[in-house]
Amino acid sequence: MRRLTIRVKDGEGEEIRKIAEQYQAKNLMVQPLHDGELVTIHLNNQKVSKFIDSISSYPDAEINLIPRGIITLYPPQESAPDQVTDVSNRSPIEIF
Repeated sequence: MRRLTIRVKDGEGEEIRKIAEQYQAKNLMVQPLHDGELVTIHLNNQKVSKFIDSISSYPDAEINLIPRGIITLYPPQESAPDQVTDVSNRSPIEIF
């Protein structure tokens, strides 16, 4: 899973959040900035490239891709070892 932050113009943050929901993004957040909005998402590695393609109609968007993986865990704690074994490869855009 990768963490992406996307800075967009005012009013576009909710649109980006809705697109991210279509890719089953986790921990979606839209924050106001003094010159726009900041959208933070956590997305499956294999969906990163397609997501970026889908927001290409927002030419002023600035995308930051954190190059470290993130492992999402869900309660109960006893099932954590099984959850960690589902680690996917890097996205094609990271390899590029």
